[in-house]
Amino acid sequence: MKNIIGILSILLLLTGCVSGVDFDQIDDIEVYTDHNASLVYFNLDANDFLDDLGNETLVLSDTFNIPVFAGPYSENYLIQADFLFTISNTFTRDISLQYEFLDENDNSLFLVEPINSLPNSINEEYIRIISEAQIPNVITTEKFVMQILMGNGTPLDPSLNLSFNAESAVLLHYKVTTEDE
Repeated sequence: MKNIIGILSILLLLTGCVSGVDFDQIDDIEVYTDHNASLVYFNLDANDFLDDLGNETLVLSDTFNIPVFAGPYSENYLIQADFLFTISNTFTRDISLQYEFLDENDNSLFLVEPINSLPNSINEEYIRIISEAQIPNVITTEKFVMQILMGNGTPLDPSLNLSFNAESAVLLHYKVTTEDE
């Protein structure tokens, strides 16, 4: 009798475990992952906005290579890029920060909405999002151009301890599905 109950119990467990299981759900898997990378950090004072003769230079520009979107993983799975900025501006002038994406021939691919930093602002945070629809515009980026534009105002005095500090990072959002494989 014990053997019959044991065998029946095992049969019930085996049939109960497989009935109603939908193995086709494996086709609907979506994996989301985020990657964070530091981009640029700088600390500028009044001397950085003055040339050798003491004349104001209101536009600073730099071009640099950052392979943020390099490789097939980004090309195939990137769905959004969040550019994060923390800025302190102790000058008594507005300062704008602009990022532009360039291809290998220095052609403009995408211009990020400028960040306008108000005078005497400390640790202000800004986010600029490149959406899934905009990703194809930037995926071939080879270089970034960063411009810092200082507004007009009272003459700069290097003896004052004024500064413009910025940190930036990018948070990349990826989505991989079983359809991609």
